Amino acid sequence: MNARGIICCAVGLVIVVPKAPATIAEQTILKRKGREPELVDEAVYSRVSREYRVTRGRVTLSVPAAQVEYCKPPKPHGFDKINDITGLEAVLKKHHRLWWDVAAFNKLMPLYIKKEAHGKAVRLYRDMQPLLGDSIPLSLRRDYWIALDKGGQSATLQKELTDTIANGTREASAWAYLMRGDILLSKRKGNEALVDGYLKTVILFPDIRSCRKDALEKTAAAMHELRDSRAERFRKMLLEEFPE
Repeated sequence: MNARGIICCAVGLVIVVPKAPATIAEQTILKRKGREPELVDEAVYSRVSREYRVTRGRVTLSVPAAQVEYCKPPKPHGFDKINDITGLEAVLKKHHRLWWDVAAFNKLMPLYIKKEAHGKAVRLYRDMQPLLGDSIPLSLRRDYWIALDKGGQSATLQKELTDTIANGTREASAWAYLMRGDILLSKRKGNEALVDGYLKTVILFPDIRSCRKDALEKTAAAMHELRDSRAERFRKMLLEEFPE
């Protein structure tokens, strides 16, 4: 029997009633590389075969993942209100490589860090990285760094920061220097934290506003602890740039 039909049994007869065509809102958008997006009834991804099983009407075909740019089924019911780890993990599992796994990933990483589930955060990031590459938001990359640090994976973290400083965007590099300072400070290496972390962030990246305030605050604090006479100068700079 076609899986899209409904079987009704009456007086020894089997009647197949075709399912009504799905509305556009219920359909899945399949975008193959080099082709226009198309509407299909359903798409399921297989981790084993690395292909999508796509159904449209009475036709079912397999499409290798390498040929697919993206696949977007309808939004999971109540997704916008799902803000707990268990619920988001369920969405992630059911929608692997089906658009909403990325949305769940964006919400899960900060939750894992908040709940100190650092091992889960590292595994999730590494699972999503091959799929998303450089498109992963910097905020989630920083969550990954925190998870590595708290999880005791210092060698991996040092490599991540070094690679980011050398090859990342200016904003990513600035945050990597700042993170390096935090790590050195946690090891009670105050002078190294100042010179190789905080001060470099302030001097090399004055245009990166997202971490400018943190960098100035930490630079001034580190100088104060080291009884560096420049501390007051950086406090004034902080107040001038961030008066509130």
